[in-house]
Amino acid sequence: MKNSFFQKIAFSIFGNHIEKNKKNYHNITKNLQKARMEVPAEIWLSKALFTSLIVFSLVFSFLIATVVYFGGLEKIIGIDLIDLVLNYRYYYIELTPKKVIETVLVGLFLLSPILSALIIYQIFKWIPKFRANQRGREITSMLPYAVNYISAMAGAGVTPPKIFKNLAEAETYGKVSDEARYIYRNTEVFGMDIITSLRHTARNTASDRFQEFLQGAITTLTSGGDLKNYFKRKTEQYMRESRQEQKEFLDTLSLIGESYVTTFVAGPLFIIVMVVVMSMLGGANVMILYLIVYIAIPFGTVLFVLLIDIITPEV
Repeated sequence: MKNSFFQKIAFSIFGNHIEKNKKNYHNITKNLQKARMEVPAEIWLSKALFTSLIVFSLVFSFLIATVVYFGGLEKIIGIDLIDLVLNYRYYYIELTPKKVIETVLVGLFLLSPILSALIIYQIFKWIPKFRANQRGREITSMLPYAVNYISAMAGAGVTPPKIFKNLAEAETYGKVSDEARYIYRNTEVFGMDIITSLRHTARNTASDRFQEFLQGAITTLTSGGDLKNYFKRKTEQYMRESRQEQKEFLDTLSLIGESYVTTFVAGPLFIIVMVVVMSMLGGANVMILYLIVYIAIPFGTVLFVLLIDIITPEV
C-alpha cells in the first residue's frame, strides 16, 4: 500500500517509539492482517497518534479561543473557576444536584482536548477489529456456497491450485473469493507450495470457520486423504448449519418483532389513553405524552433497528 504524505509525517514522528514497543500492539497487527487492510501496524498507530495530536491541538485552541472571546470561563458556564478551586471544601459542604452538574461541566470543558484525543485514538484501534469482524461474517455467510463450488470442481478432477485460482476469479462468492485470491497469489507470485499457502491464509483469515476448513484441507493433503470426499462432507455440513442458522435467525426476528409491538406500540398506546383520560379529570401532566411520542418511541425504534442490523447475517 502506498503511503500518503500524512502517513509519512506521522511515522517520522512516532514510528521509532512504536517500533520499540511493537510487542504491545500484537492484537492490532493481527486485526490489520485479518481485515486485509494492508497497512503495517507501525504506520497505522503512528497515524492514530498524529491524528489524536491534531485533534487535541484543535480542541485546545478552540477552548482557549472560546474563553478569550466570551471574556472568561465564568461567563461561559457561570462558575468562577478560581473561587471553586480555592474554596472547594466550602463549596461542597452542602452538595446539591446543581453543584454536581456544575462540577461535571467544568471537568468536561477543561478535559475536552484530552478526552477528544483519547476518543480518536481508541477509534483508530477499534477500526481494524471492526473491519476484521465484518469481513469474518461475510466470509462465513458465503462459505457454504463457495465450498459447494469447490466440491464440484474437486469432483471433476481439478487440482487444488487450479480450484483456488477458479474460486479467486469467481466474484460471486464475495470475500471468500478474496481469500482464495491470496492463496493463488502466494503460490503463483511468491512461489509457495499449496500447503504452505493454505497454512498462511488460515493464520490470517478473519473467519474461524474458513480457518477450520483450510486446516482440515491441509490435514487431508498432508495425510494423503481423499480431498474430494473432504470437500463433499464439508459442503453437506455447512449447508446443514446454514439452514439451522437461518431458522434460528427467523425465530429471533419473530421474538424481536413481538417485543417491539408490545413495548413501543401497544404499551405507548395504553399509556397515552390513560394519560389523556387522567388529564381530562385534572390528575395528569400532558408533558409525558410529548416525551413518549417524540423521545421514547423514536429512540426505541432506532435501537430495535440497530439490533436487527447487528444480528442480521450477511448475504
